[in-house]
Amino acid sequence: MPADQPDDLDVTFARIVASYDAGLERDADVPWPASEDVDESAPPPVRAATPAGPPLPLDRPFDDPLNTPASWEDEGHFRPPTPAPFPPAKRVTLLAWAGVLGAPVAFLLATLVGVLLPRLVTGVLILGFVGGVFWLIVTMSRDAGDYDPDDGAVV
Repeated sequence: MPADQPDDLDVTFARIVASYDAGLERDADVPWPASEDVDESAPPPVRAATPAGPPLPLDRPFDDPLNTPASWEDEGHFRPPTPAPFPPAKRVTLLAWAGVLGAPVAFLLATLVGVLLPRLVTGVLILGFVGGVFWLIVTMSRDAGDYDPDDGAVV
């Protein structure tokens, strides 16, 4: 048995269980705070703890630390900044997207119309699709930007 464990675990456990309620008897002389009293005559939904201070005005939110009109003066007038424009796309990237999106559309249209595509066209469409997927994966950004998975809520 390791040195940090007592010899008889049953005796130690019994001592812990016996002293479990001792803390309640020791704290029995501490009075119950008046702010925690509940009015028993009120209906259950209305029962609440007596507030410790003056009531807050109903037209102000409860989570406002100062509860002043100036703190909520500009609420509701937020206008987000205009987003930055997309960077111009390279011609190779546009060609890759054309292969990735165009090849399946061409195959679908040929199937719906009932046209049998020649082997050369089929091969070019397949190579365009595979090459486009490959190019988009290779040139994909490895930078996560400002994203940090451990920074909490981002508002």
